Amino acid sequence: MTEKTNWLRKQLTIIFASGLFYFAMSVPFIDFLRLSETTEVRPYCVLPFLLSLVYGFPGALGTAIGNIFSDMYYGGMDYKIYILGFSFQLIYGYGGAMLWKYLRRRDQNLFRMDTVKKLSQYLILVLGDSLLISVMVWWTLNRFYNLPFYGIGFVSTFLNHIIYFVLLGIPFLIGYSAHIQKNELRRQNRLHTYIFSINEKFILFLVLLASITGVIIGFFAFVFFRAYDIYDSTLLWGYVFLISGSAIYICLSVAGASAPALCGKVRRFTAGKNGPHR
Repeated sequence: MTEKTNWLRKQLTIIFASGLFYFAMSVPFIDFLRLSETTEVRPYCVLPFLLSLVYGFPGALGTAIGNIFSDMYYGGMDYKIYILGFSFQLIYGYGGAMLWKYLRRRDQNLFRMDTVKKLSQYLILVLGDSLLISVMVWWTLNRFYNLPFYGIGFVSTFLNHIIYFVLLGIPFLIGYSAHIQKNELRRQNRLHTYIFSINEKFILFLVLLASITGVIIGFFAFVFFRAYDIYDSTLLWGYVFLISGSAIYICLSVAGASAPALCGKVRRFTAGKNGPHR
């Protein structure tokens, strides 16, 4: 009985903490970085997926509940929107996490992003997940508020998710993988073993390079559109997200395609410099 009680207490704690964290993260962006009456800059959109990977269904349920309070804080919505938003969070957060777990079903560490194949699978999953949530959100807004289903708002939502799934999601996966490995090595008293592979370091470098490139291009796009008196925030940021997100994905795709050859050269260089391993 005590074991079941402890298990239930742990699950409820995860749900409460995940929901509170999601809501707390959403408030500053709703208050200060709102793009329109329907959307804002949403780096926290990656939380349902990541917390579902770490904590399973309780993490997904917590973020879905947190999204209800976030929508209430937003204000001016029908109660049906709260219910649908709750469902959407579970579908794209928990559903995406389950798909990633299926793809990594033969891996001991499902967070490890150490091959170009895993990076490619993640980018494709992100594209599909972002498209899914954008379709669900804008179908709902079209159904209840007669907003156009496809337009710059749809593009903003789509690219909002894509950008932060890359900028925040990939570093989190690699970092959490290192956390898992470090705990395992500590149990084995092998604290001086290298945790990051060359591939993981290279993928992090690619993400950083693509992020910097995307931010720079997005900044110049922002300046350009403001110079042409495009002051509608939804339209302006929709174009900025489109250009910046496209730049990030193009950089990652091109760099990812060349990564195997580059990593091979780095390994040969390192092996030649350090001598044969014994």
